[in-house]
Amino acid sequence: MDNNYTPIDVDKIEYKDNGVNTVLLVIVTLTALVLAVMLFVLIQKKMNSTSDILPTPMPTQTITQPTQKPTPTEELFPVATATPTINLTVTPEASPTSNITQK
Repeated sequence: MDNNYTPIDVDKIEYKDNGVNTVLLVIVTLTALVLAVMLFVLIQKKMNSTSDILPTPMPTQTITQPTQKPTPTEELFPVATATPTINLTVTPEASPTSNITQK
């Protein structure tokens, strides 16, 4: 026979009352169940509300434009004419003595 195991001493292992741990475990389990049910209900409510409000397709309206093309009466691109202008105004100039002289 194999004696390759650790024997369990029942006298050393006593039942310890872990009432606080049990209560906390029950509270956590109930909270998780309530949250799961609420999530399921909210998802179902959202799915039902979106299926009720389906957008109705709007009828498309076609606007027909007249096929008559406009006939140009004027030239589309007018030719620009350049006329030279000569500026004959008097400009004042500064002299080395800081006196302004007119030419």
